[in-house]
This record gives sequence, structure tokens and C-alpha cells, in this order.
Amino acid sequence: MPCFYINSVCLLLAVIAMNVVSINADCQSMYSGFIFSSGCIGADDSACPSTCTDYLTSLHESCEGEVLSTDDEGKEDLYSVNSFLALGLLASDSCEENIQNEFLTILEGSTCRTILESNSVASIFLCSDESDAESEGECSDFCKELIDEMYSTCAATDTWGEEGEEMTAQATAFSLSLFRGDTCNTYAATKTFQTPVSTTTSASIATLQLASLVSLITLSAIFFI
Repeated sequence: MPCFYINSVCLLLAVIAMNVVSINADCQSMYSGFIFSSGCIGADDSACPSTCTDYLTSLHESCEGEVLSTDDEGKEDLYSVNSFLALGLLASDSCEENIQNEFLTILEGSTCRTILESNSVASIFLCSDESDAESEGECSDFCKELIDEMYSTCAATDTWGEEGEEMTAQATAFSLSLFRGDTCNTYAATKTFQTPVSTTTSASIATLQLASLVSLITLSAIFFI
């Protein structure tokens, strides 16, 4: 895995700061021990050990809704299903598919906000042109599933993001197209939200795309703080 991804994902693990509550010791121990204890990293190229997905599933069950200490200075962030996805980005290639399938199972029934966050992370790290090349010019099934979840769960006017920096699902979709690879964008272009927005002029769309891109980058910065 390129150094850029390793460094970025390590920073990505701080997913959306929330209100501070007491830290669950079991959750914190499993989260901190992921790299050395899960079996997901350094796995043989031919097979992913069952301990990998078992570890992540147990971690998710222990940490869901819990607060984590994410750095040496005691910063505390709320664990979410997207923390699971971020940890999976650190895993060996042989474990990638197993982790992604488990993630999709956990994601079922999630809110529009959570699914938009997932699409934002995946569009940059998993559904880009580079990922297209690795999957022989095809949008991966995982990326298609996430795109499907976004359009089937969200209305165009649903919002997500920090207070004062919210984006609509429609604006997010515009922005994600700037990060996803061509094959995934072609797939996404066949989808529509539950509640389509009214038709806008080309100039209005261009303005919206620019504003959306700036907002998405701002929101994504949350993952790197």
C-alpha cells in the first residue's frame, strides 16, 4: 500500500469528534491493538486469516457508540461504522474483500448521514481512478454497493456535516464525482435520489459543484485532524 495511503489513513482514524463520555476500556484496547493483534496487517497474499474479520467484528460490537482516545494528547472521538472502514484501509490486500463485505453488512440500516460519510471516504481511497486500474477498469462491487446505498437511502435534500458547514446529498454527489474514477461515475450517473431536485441551469450546476467541492474538502478535513 502506498505510503500516502498509510499516512492518510492513520490520520483518518479520528472520525468526527462528538460529546465526551467515559472511555470503554475493552473498546480502547482493541482499537489500539488493531495493527499488532488483528491479523489483518501483514497477512499472506493468498488468504486472509479468519482472525481479521473476527477481530474487527468484535471491535465494532465493543466500540459502537463509544468514545475513543485517538492520540497521545487525549483527544476523544466517537467511534462509528466509518471507523471500521478506516481501519480496513490499513489491512493487507488479501483481507480487503472480506473486510469490505463485513462493512456493508454492518452498514445496513444506517442513516443517510453515515452513508454519505462512507461514500466520501470510499470515493477518495477506494473508488478513484487508481482503484479502477487495480480492478481492470471496472467500478468495484463494493463501490457500486455504496453508491446504491446513497441513492436508495438519501433524499436529495438530506444534509450532513458539522453545524454551519452542512451539505445536501445532491451537493455531495456532485462533489464525489470529482474524486471517483470514471467507471464509478458512469455507474453513479444511472442513479437518482428518492426525491430529485428541480432542474437547474448549467451555470447553477457549475457554481454548485465548486461550492460543494470546497465544502466536501472542509468536511473531509475532519478525518485528518
